[in-house]
Amino acid sequence: MGINISQLGTVLDSSTLTVKKLSDAEAATFRQKMLEVEALQYQRPIIPEDHAFATVTVGGKVVAKITNNGYVESSNAWGPRLQSVLGDEKLQGPELAAERANAIAKAFGGTVHVADTALTQGEWEALPDVRWTIDTHQMIADGYGNAANYAGQSYQSAKTATAMIMALLQQQER
Repeated sequence: MGINISQLGTVLDSSTLTVKKLSDAEAATFRQKMLEVEALQYQRPIIPEDHAFATVTVGGKVVAKITNNGYVESSNAWGPRLQSVLGDEKLQGPELAAERANAIAKAFGGTVHVADTALTQGEWEALPDVRWTIDTHQMIADGYGNAANYAGQSYQSAKTATAMIMALLQQQER
């Protein structure tokens, strides 16, 4: 099975390519964009753990698990059917989770079972925001020894973390 590689033919005919020397400004822009792309591989989100809000059972079988963030998990068999009843809610957190659990139960004659780990809206809103950190272990493994100075620090946004990583990359050429 699969594709016979001889059927692929030439992927790229390099004889038709034209080489162009970049101006200093174009080269600087290119280097900046490449730094941004490289920096993305070293940023990591610190996301508060999301626990179960509820399950929905239909005919004694669990058809959906809903988290406090309102994410719905289901089997492949139930997924398309559940998607059709979720709608476009303007809610978030446990309010969204409750809305989705009730909509699923109502549409399919099921029962909502609220989990012990279900949060109230106020508890959910009090959770810490997502923060961002630098994967200093990976940076050091990739040859950026100066990253060790930033171990354990976190940042309020991905943009700030990326800026810090880019500064590290610029400080030390591999």
